[in-house]
Amino acid sequence: MALCSYGGCVKRHERVNAFNLVINYDVGGRLVERLSTHGSIDSGSKWHESTLTGDSTTAVTEYGRRTPRVAYRLICDAGYYGRRCSLSCNARHDKFGHYVCADNGTRICLDGWTGSFCDARTYI
Repeated sequence: MALCSYGGCVKRHERVNAFNLVINYDVGGRLVERLSTHGSIDSGSKWHESTLTGDSTTAVTEYGRRTPRVAYRLICDAGYYGRRCSLSCNARHDKFGHYVCADNGTRICLDGWTGSFCDARTYI
């Protein structure tokens, strides 16, 4: 899975139900500010927004003082589905099963196959 912001994604391989996001502002290698947010989100295309908190809740920019905000979302890796990316489904057509995966991760048996893993031949 990946936790994504507008600037890019951070790949995660373990399944999570909560996250901490920390952003360090460095100037010349010196930490100026550390801002953070935390929460729990479901996977999907919806962006979530948060106001960052830190030593100060505002940042000085060329436009004056601004409250830093971030947008983020959780995207499942290929083959993983569900709210927490905990459901695994990878299409196969071999001795272990004959199926494709629906958008929600459920198995859809190929024609001529049935069963939980689509591993039982059906005869007409």
